Amino acid sequence: MVIKTVLALCLFSGGALIEHTIQDSVSECLKNKRIMERNMRDAQIMCGEVEAEIDIKIINGKEYEFIKSIRKKS
Repeated sequence: MVIKTVLALCLFSGGALIEHTIQDSVSECLKNKRIMERNMRDAQIMCGEVEAEIDIKIINGKEYEFIKSIRKKS
């Protein structure tokens, strides 16, 4: 596990963080945020830099990073 600052798309419901995913760029994050906002009316969706505990997994020979937990917001 690694701790580093990443750009994340975060989904909140009822004031609690329920989902988070790493995004490659601000434009990708905002695009995905708009798509989610069209389909989810009762949730708050935010893009931002977060300090996260990252889990690295190898799937079919390629490395992927996943957020295991968010430490704090920057």
